Amino acid sequence: MKLKGMFLVIGVFCLSSVAAAELTIQPEGTIIERDAPGESISYVGYDPDDSSALDQIGDPGRCASCLTTPTLISPIGGATIATIAPLFRWNLHTDPAATQVYMQVSLNAAFSMLVTSVSSSQKTGIFEYRWGDNFDPATTYYWRSRLSCGGEYGPYSDIGSFTTGSGGVVLPAPQLESPPNGATVLVELSPVQVSWSPVSGVSEYLIRRRKAGFSSSSIYTRTEPSLDLYYLDINTTYEWLVRARNDYGYGAESATHNFRQNLVLESGDYDGDGSDDIAIFRDTVGLWAVRGITRVYFGNQYDIPVSGDYNGDGTAEPAIFRGSSGLWAVRGVTRLYFGGLTDIPVPADYNGSGSCDAGIFRGSSGLWTVRGVTRIYFGSFGDSPVPGDYGNTGRADIALFRGASGLWAWRNVTRSYYGTGGDWPVPGTYFGSDYTPTIFRGSSGLWAVMNRSRSYFGANGDGPVPGDYNGDGNDDIGLFRAASGLWAIRGITRVYFGSSGDIPVTR
Repeated sequence: MKLKGMFLVIGVFCLSSVAAAELTIQPEGTIIERDAPGESISYVGYDPDDSSALDQIGDPGRCASCLTTPTLISPIGGATIATIAPLFRWNLHTDPAATQVYMQVSLNAAFSMLVTSVSSSQKTGIFEYRWGDNFDPATTYYWRSRLSCGGEYGPYSDIGSFTTGSGGVVLPAPQLESPPNGATVLVELSPVQVSWSPVSGVSEYLIRRRKAGFSSSSIYTRTEPSLDLYYLDINTTYEWLVRARNDYGYGAESATHNFRQNLVLESGDYDGDGSDDIAIFRDTVGLWAVRGITRVYFGNQYDIPVSGDYNGDGTAEPAIFRGSSGLWAVRGVTRLYFGGLTDIPVPADYNGSGSCDAGIFRGSSGLWTVRGVTRIYFGSFGDSPVPGDYGNTGRADIALFRGASGLWAWRNVTRSYYGTGGDWPVPGTYFGSDYTPTIFRGSSGLWAVMNRSRSYFGANGDGPVPGDYNGDGNDDIGLFRAASGLWAIRGITRVYFGSSGDIPVTR
């Protein structure tokens, strides 16, 4: 038995100068199940009788208050079942002292050959559980359950036994369709939807996703060939795969794809009046809508918006980067090919010419390439590029934010530490021309400008959209709440423009 214990669309801008049940398997064996975005049920992948677990948590002793014995429902009776991915069902009954339920599966009735165990915070009523992998075919297993009470535990149920089937049809691996492998997609304004080709004869799909480089996974089940992923961290690469289950068991795993969420922020003045405009890009239809100014269609789904002033006329043009082909298309100005699918576009005015330059950051190697300007190596995989004029030189500096340590590093200028993992980097000119490292912490609504100010505005799920909305030369704190289309600019305005899934292209 082998039970096992990215496409991010970012808004990039250039200014010259039943929800599926989720099981999160932690490295120590803990599993968390929740209906995103609902309540949580905790599981632990060991049982108090497991000697290795006792070394970690101590022998809880016998329980004097927890006397209820669970009743096994299925599979029991020693019968041969037709599946290698059985659904376990049992009745926990009701015990006011109970705090958790444990279940063990073993290769012998003495339970000296445990193959797996699980625990749940559910403690009353009918309980069902299916592991996210197959048991060995044509093999006899034994299982039992008991309740715990505040760290102690009650009597075991009777022992159930069953023999798994063999010779059934194993389904083929689904083909992953979207988002494209290695791409970048927006996750903070709406869930990321992953999809795959349907498989004939499927009962349900099992989807695994995890942070790149981590061993722990989140497991979801769906009956349709798509899933909305919640609870994603910014500036993070995720890996995901899918397998189909039929009545016999789980089929082959798909290939593993990845997508990355990232944040590169500049500003957008679409009419040249000296102030940033409220604007959205709806990639599903290619709509650019600038409030009070224009509506145009430019681009396709999964294109990354990279609006900026590419011709030096003082206004931002709608522009897209299409990673699948490396296309940069600036409406009414130019089309060129530069970069690829795994590159993050980083447009800015890197040479002080007064117009935006096409640039990419390739995290796998730390490569920065600015078309016609420079090619250097600075940073590594997982860093967030945050170019800007940190040195008051009239041109953008190559810079990065490393959330894991809070490092801000801008090439040939300096290094500093400000913020932590999960913070949004939102650097800008909040106090005149001084371009300053700044973070937005959605968990508390904190906006912190290094060495200058701290304030609270917004909440989890809000997308930060700072910009100079009143033309006074200073960036203003702002947020976009996609669920309602709310734009809230601190001290200036509150308007509704756009909806869930739209990408703000002001900042």
